[in-house]
Amino acid sequence: MSQHTSLMLMLACAGLLPACGNLPAPANHAAPPQARSDTSPATRAAAYCKLGKRMQELGDPRAALAAYHDALLLDPVSPDARNGAAVLQAQLGQLETARTMLQALAHEAPTARTYNNLGYVLYLQGDYAQAATVLRQSLQLDNGQQPARANLDLAIAALARSVSTLDTTTAAIAPDLAPTPAPSAPATRLQLTQLQPNIFVLGWREAPAVAASAAMQAAAAKAAPAPAVALANKARLEVINGNGEAGMAARMRKLLGGMGIAVFRLGNQRPYGQQASSIVYRPGHAADAAALAQALGGMPQLQAEKDDGAGIGSNADLRLLLGKDAVAVAGLRAAAPLLASNLAP
Repeated sequence: MSQHTSLMLMLACAGLLPACGNLPAPANHAAPPQARSDTSPATRAAAYCKLGKRMQELGDPRAALAAYHDALLLDPVSPDARNGAAVLQAQLGQLETARTMLQALAHEAPTARTYNNLGYVLYLQGDYAQAATVLRQSLQLDNGQQPARANLDLAIAALARSVSTLDTTTAAIAPDLAPTPAPSAPATRLQLTQLQPNIFVLGWREAPAVAASAAMQAAAAKAAPAPAVALANKARLEVINGNGEAGMAARMRKLLGGMGIAVFRLGNQRPYGQQASSIVYRPGHAADAAALAQALGGMPQLQAEKDDGAGIGSNADLRLLLGKDAVAVAGLRAAAPLLASNLAP
């Protein structure tokens, strides 16, 4: 479904920009000093926003969300509080809620940060074309921000893969379709055109209208399967589910099996908070890791094994750790939503 860039991790959720600046660690979750000494709602809301940011840094998203909620009670239109709460909703897996919040914020107070976060949430939902459009809006407001540029590369790559998948699906089902009258207008198909190094446009390409059904059947019959990806030295690969979606590791094993890549072991990594997928490799298996990443469209980050051996299981040479990005990037959604996504008009 959905090879070009590594994912940008920005604090709470991959590809998302946080709300406020740093704040020294508070003694507890009580209202910060600014909120107790200053009766101004805006000042107190800003203090709660900083508290929420600090709770994010400490790895307590629910406490952070509560702090942002307090900030919004004091200042319902606070951009920092609204953005921070939306980022946390995305981190907690509530992508539709995050999308709605960011769309409203972008409409009322458009900023490069908000458009970047909205674009990344759209990308995680598999809405690649809309994600690319929104991320370009972010870069129009601030062309120098690296997170939005990296996220745009991700969306474009996923969009190109989804178009390729749609073409493949059409070719596969063509022999089963009854002949239809020739259309009055020329037949068309999607194409992705590169205008500038980071600017792509999805449009329609004219195609001959005289393609006969028999020719389509012959082309489909001659279509060769995708070449297998060979891992050298019989590298042993383990696939670990780090995002919590049921059956993700098993679906990845099936996907890799279709490419000729055997999976040595499946496993889980709790508490399922992994955002970006990665490939950890032992010495001597860097080429295998690169080949595996290429087979997955460049999705996972590559990481050498740590000196203490942490990050990879015993007797394994490679570990593919699946993050929340794997659902959208590797096309591993459940079967029904995947088909609906590919075949929707």
